[in-house]
Amino acid sequence: MTSNLGALEAKSRVGFGAESLSDGSVYADAARKFFRPEFFNRLDRVVAFHELGREHIEGIVYHLVKRALQRYGLRQRKISISVEPAVYDLLAGLGFVREFGARALRRAIEDHLVEPIAAELCSVSKWGPAFIQARVVAGQIKLIAKTLQAATREVMPGAAFESFGLAEVVDRANDYLQRVRADMEAWQEPDEDHATAIDHHYYLVKEQVVRVGLLRDGLEALIEPGRDEGRGVVRERVGRQPKAHIVPPGMYGDVLEEIFQGADPARLLQELAESAPVESDASDAVRQLIQQTALVDYLDRPQLAEPDRFLIRFQVNGAELLKAGTEERFELYHNWVESYLNLLKTEPAVSWKILSQEGGKDEPRVISSPSVARFLTEPSYFLYGEGPGLLPLLERERGLQLFCYAGPRFEYGGIDLTPLHPGETVAQACQRALAAELHLMERTTEVFRLRHEKGWVYDLRTGILTRDRGVSLWAFLGPLLPTPAEFAVEA
Repeated sequence: MTSNLGALEAKSRVGFGAESLSDGSVYADAARKFFRPEFFNRLDRVVAFHELGREHIEGIVYHLVKRALQRYGLRQRKISISVEPAVYDLLAGLGFVREFGARALRRAIEDHLVEPIAAELCSVSKWGPAFIQARVVAGQIKLIAKTLQAATREVMPGAAFESFGLAEVVDRANDYLQRVRADMEAWQEPDEDHATAIDHHYYLVKEQVVRVGLLRDGLEALIEPGRDEGRGVVRERVGRQPKAHIVPPGMYGDVLEEIFQGADPARLLQELAESAPVESDASDAVRQLIQQTALVDYLDRPQLAEPDRFLIRFQVNGAELLKAGTEERFELYHNWVESYLNLLKTEPAVSWKILSQEGGKDEPRVISSPSVARFLTEPSYFLYGEGPGLLPLLERERGLQLFCYAGPRFEYGGIDLTPLHPGETVAQACQRALAAELHLMERTTEVFRLRHEKGWVYDLRTGILTRDRGVSLWAFLGPLLPTPAEFAVEA
């Protein structure tokens, strides 16, 4: 049993010898005086519960918030609630009343978090998946509630190959190469002694045209005897994207809703993969060829000679957990950040570097090998890139990505993209980006890609589902480019 016996005496101990008695002896003495001897003798031990200090409240607040957010009414809704670390600190301060112990903390959580969340539930659809995030703004808890939407499917699978066969794809590739080479002849002939921006762009596009030819040769090798040797040469020189499952549009379903209703994301993606066809070697080769021709068509414009310049910042609502060294999150986020680094390390990107804009410094510092945790927890860390026509492509990456773990656990993240103005220095752009508030949920509610700790990556716009952790972003961006006229399928 519990009692307040001795609490007053323990608080009022002052004077000489006050420290000579332990709290336990004070409480035991109070109980001995209050209870009759025959009852007191039946007590095995008197245990002293000390007053809760601020450090104890800070340790308790996380567990009380977690318990409050697991109430039946919240679990029944298709909703995920994220609480930033600063909210816990604020609640600990609001709930620290020495005389009332943990009860004051419970009231603070109810008044400042649970009841406002209940009110915010009215602003989101009860039929669709939603996120509520609790943040601290100007010393107050601010809630952001948004109903999420799955991105619209934009790419249909394998239309070119099914429509006119592998041999005709090769013929059309030859027609394409003839056209694009004629287009490039209309460009100003490069002057090796006085290279201009257009000259550099000309050679960049020419290199991409060479890749189209190699992929065309690979398709011919698939038709001719001895194709394995020829295909091996193509794979070595061009590089190979791992084959993927192409989810038919009819199987798309309400993936987000099922995850928010508690379905295990790994099991859901596994079942989707088992039902979706895997690309054959021929379909894989055709897809790579058409995507490469689409990239050349996109770049085959002299006005793209002046490369786009931009800054990328990463944001995830669970980034604070990386500070605790959570391995599963580290690997998942590492693959995500690496996908953008690898994009900028390959053509048509022409330059990249990692920057840190430290306070009080005029120029950003170049970082050689930052940790992923720094990228995600430090707003002053940027990924800087240059490349022709990259900005419109990266704009497609500004939605939300869902990061899923074992069981019904997930977080969301995305990139913040800051284009550099003409004549603006990188340092000025960093300062401008830092002055802007960084918060994804206030900008977009569209989820376009799912990533799972077991390696699954599912792109909702293209229907591509792969278990390759290091899958290139071009695998998802390439299909979104307009298909060249030579490969267009007539309705």
